[in-house]
Amino acid sequence: TEIYTLSLHDALPIYAQFGDAFLAKYSSSGAIQWAQPAGGTNGGFYWDVALDAQTNIYPAGVLNTSAAVAKYNSAGMLQGTESASGPPASPVASLVAKCAVDSIGNCYLAGWYQGTATFGATTLQPQETWNFFLTKAQGVTVFPIATNDVSSQAGLFAAFGGTNYLAGIQGDGTAHYTNITAQLVSTNGALVGSRIATGRTGGIPFVGFGGTNYVLVWSDNKLVAGGGNDQLY
Repeated sequence: TEIYTLSLHDALPIYAQFGDAFLAKYSSSGAIQWAQPAGGTNGGFYWDVALDAQTNIYPAGVLNTSAAVAKYNSAGMLQGTESASGPPASPVASLVAKCAVDSIGNCYLAGWYQGTATFGATTLQPQETWNFFLTKAQGVTVFPIATNDVSSQAGLFAAFGGTNYLAGIQGDGTAHYTNITAQLVSTNGALVGSRIATGRTGGIPFVGFGGTNYVLVWSDNKLVAGGGNDQLY
């Protein structure tokens, strides 16, 4: 059994001044495993916490006066956050009171808001001073798209083609030049097909999508006698 504690005592009552939210993990014997502050500039508190099937932790509450949920892995490393937005209100503009996570990592958040509250592309209008909301947050997923046990890889650019992403990869390094490859990745983080080899070497590739095709563009001066100017491919 693993125990996670939240900064609930800082939030009650919510009209009192509160400090910074934190998340801490204890073993079943009560030994502290790790503790992480939420950060932010305007304080916050976590009110609920949930775990997914991979033991990632989702604390939810208020960060910087708006409803928010964060995702941590089991080692306490932050994976990402999602938050609502809205006009300032006292003491907070919106807050999450309950968080639940399904088997594929979707977060379902319930809480209250004042004024208007925007969740992604959806803006909720007020009916009363305090209003209830229910929202589904897909959350942030971190996953590897390429690994190599022998040499380093780099890839800073990707493009979305409507169904999958294409990531350009500078990998399988030899000397100062590296083979250029690419990888299709689905929107849920699954690799689509095998690595795509170009048969060329060069710098980190840029990636674009023109509505029908992807394009990778990179520089390579390996084939130029004596160095010289880069060639573009």
